[in-house]
Amino acid sequence: MHPPCIDQTGIQRFRVGPLASCVDAYLARAEQESFSAFTVVEHLRVIRRFSIWLHDAHIEMKDLDEGIVQSFVARRKEWSLQA
Repeated sequence: MHPPCIDQTGIQRFRVGPLASCVDAYLARAEQESFSAFTVVEHLRVIRRFSIWLHDAHIEMKDLDEGIVQSFVARRKEWSLQA
């Protein structure tokens, strides 16, 4: 499943970093829950950004915890203030 507005090549750009293997599971869940195409694309953007951030910070999936997620959220807020 992928949103009709994104072809398989487009989906591929979201498969980056340590969360790359999670994209298909997310897409399956989004289809099961009937998420709108807009919501799926927005979620994929956040997943991609989080995955790149994890990669750049050398954080592996096995090391993820709530504190790391909170650090990302705080950093993301900083990015949005800079935009």
